[in-house]
Amino acid sequence: MDRFEPQHGVFLVEGRPCLSWKFTTKLHEPTLDGLLGEYTLYVDQKTERPVRFHYVGRNGMLGGSHIDEYSLEYVYVREGPVDEDVFASLPASMNCTEMPGDDESPARNPKQDISMLMPEGTATKKEVFENYSAMHSKTYNDPAEAVQRLATFHHNLRFINAENRKGLPYHLRVNHFADLTHEERQKLHRPSRVKRAKNNGALSMHKILSLEDPEDIDWREKGAVTSVKDQGTCGSCWTFGTTGALEGALFAQQKKLFNMSQQNLLDCSWDFGNHACDGGLDYQAYEWIMANGGLETTATYGSYRNAPDYCHFNASNAIGRMNGFVNVTSVEALNDALATVGPLSVSIDAALPSFYFYGGGFYDNVECKSDLDSLDHSVLAVGVTTHNGQKYTLIKNSWSRHWGEDGYIKITQKDDLCGVAAAATYPVLAD
Repeated sequence: MDRFEPQHGVFLVEGRPCLSWKFTTKLHEPTLDGLLGEYTLYVDQKTERPVRFHYVGRNGMLGGSHIDEYSLEYVYVREGPVDEDVFASLPASMNCTEMPGDDESPARNPKQDISMLMPEGTATKKEVFENYSAMHSKTYNDPAEAVQRLATFHHNLRFINAENRKGLPYHLRVNHFADLTHEERQKLHRPSRVKRAKNNGALSMHKILSLEDPEDIDWREKGAVTSVKDQGTCGSCWTFGTTGALEGALFAQQKKLFNMSQQNLLDCSWDFGNHACDGGLDYQAYEWIMANGGLETTATYGSYRNAPDYCHFNASNAIGRMNGFVNVTSVEALNDALATVGPLSVSIDAALPSFYFYGGGFYDNVECKSDLDSLDHSVLAVGVTTHNGQKYTLIKNSWSRHWGEDGYIKITQKDDLCGVAAAATYPVLAD
């Protein structure tokens, strides 16, 4: 604060009389090493507590491309240490560990976020971004793109840290999506060419076999789930949901786990309404499998290549002949199918930034939609777990193990959040 100068007079901020201090940067062309702007801190005249930190100018964090403005509002300020008596009696079940320092935890303390908005924070911004780029093997075409990616990364980082300060039952984490804009993430993982039909030609709806609510289920523990994959920059999620459900059905039938080929479906199922990296649907993939007497494994067809290629399907190598598939359209039916059948292909709403940056915990963001038109991503339901009396579906994603809990997420079943049970399916194999 030694570079801030006190301003004369009293200023009203949200109806509160405030004193203010201002710092103005030198006039020069904005670059990554500097920015032109005005920073103002407002402090309540009576309580001497901060009320607002305001910045306006050409921010180097955004490449200096245009005038930008930030206003950080102090809703609650707590001073001094917490009375030790508050922690005099801890529950016997609580295991305590050392609290990381402020420098280690910007998610808990916003000082680092704020400091990087200041001119002298440029070096820190660069270092944080360079560490991220190295960790995720990121390379960029030219300096201009690097500037844009740095700006996008810090925009996403501030969002992640801000969400993590809310004390939610889940937390977010920087991952390989952090240098992408929301629009870019949508383009990569939300292909819109294919829409889900309400009548998809299924054999039937799932009939609930048990009157009791099933206990916790995890098909990973039974050996019915293959390793987490990475769909890369291709909108091929539909192939991963389909093959995961088929792998589960084959495991139930043969007590053996196969790695079914996503590339086989990506290359060959165009005539059934799928569009490779531009999207597809699980039931259209099932129809191709039924018409062709099964699907090849990665051992015979080849591994996933992040792009469509010429179809070289060999029917003599195909396994998993199907008689049809079954729809699952309620939470009760979903849980029963998971208990009695196996993993299910499910479609969900994956549009929210909190979903893209999910790092762990129990996901319950009520903004996640459940209507059919909002289902934009195919994944695999592999089980159910209970936390604080609330059931959560265990979901296997196809965004690599860098995402979520080693590639998985737990989504609350309350109000069928994210539409997990709105359009689930599983294959019925031939004898």
